[in-house]
Amino acid sequence: MSNKSTIEELFCALLYLLTRQSRFPDQDLSQEINEHLNWLSDHPQASEFPLLRKTSARLAMYWEPNSDMQEKNGPVRLRFGIH
Repeated sequence: MSNKSTIEELFCALLYLLTRQSRFPDQDLSQEINEHLNWLSDHPQASEFPLLRKTSARLAMYWEPNSDMQEKNGPVRLRFGIH
């Protein structure tokens, strides 16, 4: 992705990758998903979306190649301050 990609473009690309991964699991796609999650959490516009930044950063850990985070910690549990 270009450094000039908007947060919206990154998010749309991530949604595409996640959909593709669910249909055709592939380790290479897992790496791409991890990278996109990290790009989202590090994007300059992410400061405007703290929940997106935090969620992307946490989920990136679970998409790291060869990560055993999922096995050790079980399903990802995110807490949202939305009532």
